[in-house]
Amino acid sequence: MTQFEQFFHIEDIKGKTEDEQMKYFSQSIIDFLKVKIRNDEIKMPPGYETHDSHLFHQMDDLKKDNKDNFNRIDYLFSKLFIEYMVKEDFQGLINHINSGNFNIHDLSSDNECMCCGQKMNLMSRNWIFKMFYPNIDKSSGKYQLKYEPVKPCLPDDNMFFHIDFKTEKLLVTDWFRIDAFNKEVNYEPHDDKLSIGFIKGRIDATNHYAKQGFICISASGGPEVYQHHDEIIFAIPKENSKRKAIGSVDTSRWSICVIEEEKLVEILSRQMSEADAREKIKKYIKEEDVLELKINAGEYEVTFNEKNFLKDYPDDLKTIFSIRPQPKPQSRLKMK
Repeated sequence: MTQFEQFFHIEDIKGKTEDEQMKYFSQSIIDFLKVKIRNDEIKMPPGYETHDSHLFHQMDDLKKDNKDNFNRIDYLFSKLFIEYMVKEDFQGLINHINSGNFNIHDLSSDNECMCCGQKMNLMSRNWIFKMFYPNIDKSSGKYQLKYEPVKPCLPDDNMFFHIDFKTEKLLVTDWFRIDAFNKEVNYEPHDDKLSIGFIKGRIDATNHYAKQGFICISASGGPEVYQHHDEIIFAIPKENSKRKAIGSVDTSRWSICVIEEEKLVEILSRQMSEADAREKIKKYIKEEDVLELKINAGEYEVTFNEKNFLKDYPDDLKTIFSIRPQPKPQSRLKMK
């Protein structure tokens, strides 16, 4: 069994400044964990690999030794080190780390999933880790902190929503940088709505905009726009693709916005006259990078996947999202 004193020597830390002691401990704990995890002496929590966590990525990197920055792991054990450093009880620190027993308050596991946004605190018994979600229970009228098992992360599945285009003209850009538009529709994270720094937050934002009658989905890389009749695809072409695009979107705001011109007029008219709204849009289209598309009015299905490119789409495209008309109900002849 790998022991911490093989890497952390009390005689080497005495006489150092606090900063020097912290640096020495940080390097020692990293070297110790590298050996321990490669010897399969550490068990990570079931399902941890499904979460997009900087700490968990760095724990995986310990096995590969392909990274110099292990700051999240340093931080994980920093609280424990400070507790023993203040008491100058370095032998107690060694004994505690060798035990592999850490409660939630021993570890500075301010760890969250960049996908689903769950905060995940760690604890361990004999180097077998479990993770818990700190949940604030408001049901009793008082704020009580409860530690609950971490829920599974978001599935890597295509998502859908329907949108009703009442007119034939669509405007496409990354975002409409118009104050009146921002005031009326902007997504503000709060309570159960996460920041768009999280994948779930970006999904929440997309749903927020869809309820207001337009499409806004996160994107990058300046995707191309492909249209076949009423089907529109936003994608990054692969090297072997020979498809002809009708345009592209400069995703400076990390998004693609698709809206009917009449819907944009309606939104701006809440802040100004309809005539001023139409004039502002006309000027915006002329001066900014806006793609104009024509489709048939009707109900459409929007397919997107915030975790990956769309599945079951053309192999020569990395498809970000698509807009497809919903099939109309078939009328049936009545039998006489």
